[in-house]
Amino acid sequence: MRVFIVLGTPRSGTSLVAGMLHHGGVNMGHVLNRPQPANPAGFFEDMEFIWINRGILDSVGCAWNLPPSDEKLATLATSDAGDWVRLLIEGKQTYAEEQGWDAWGFKDHRAYLLLPFYAPVLAELDCHFVYIHRNPLATALSFVRTWPDQFQNVARALVLIAVYQLRIASFLTAHEWHTTHTTFEALTDTPDESVAALSEGLGVDLARDHLDPELRHF
Repeated sequence: MRVFIVLGTPRSGTSLVAGMLHHGGVNMGHVLNRPQPANPAGFFEDMEFIWINRGILDSVGCAWNLPPSDEKLATLATSDAGDWVRLLIEGKQTYAEEQGWDAWGFKDHRAYLLLPFYAPVLAELDCHFVYIHRNPLATALSFVRTWPDQFQNVARALVLIAVYQLRIASFLTAHEWHTTHTTFEALTDTPDESVAALSEGLGVDLARDHLDPELRHF
């Protein structure tokens, strides 16, 4: 059974890719984070992942927009964070097997800040990562528009984006994962060709109808 994990910074198109996977037959969770005005098509985030990852970050005074330092990651390494992650992933895998699914997946930005704790259990599964990239300045501007109270300027958003990119890149280079890359710009500029290429790379018939090029507005 294959497990698909969507990677990318917030506001880079991860929900778009997760939605195409979900509607293409890869179950991204049966209790999903509800759509919001900033993302009316939905986030396709399994609430159990959000609860677990939020709890782990909360335990060291961190959050998705306040990443843990190396020191705090070291503190988490001596806690039961890894055990919680293992229980979560193994539970999802067992449930998927019981349901007879061919594949399942997940997407949660909080998890990208905790990837060292995911690596051991994911290494035991047939994991396929899809990493979506977006122009950093466009992503930062989307941060400012979406969360004006938290990001009053582009510079602060760019710093957080850089942290996410470094954490993800470090994770991917430390292990030999099956990874497929795409860009938000390609998916919105040339959707038919880009979705076809991504589908071929992942071996999944992604739901093209889920992709609305007007998503560029954010």
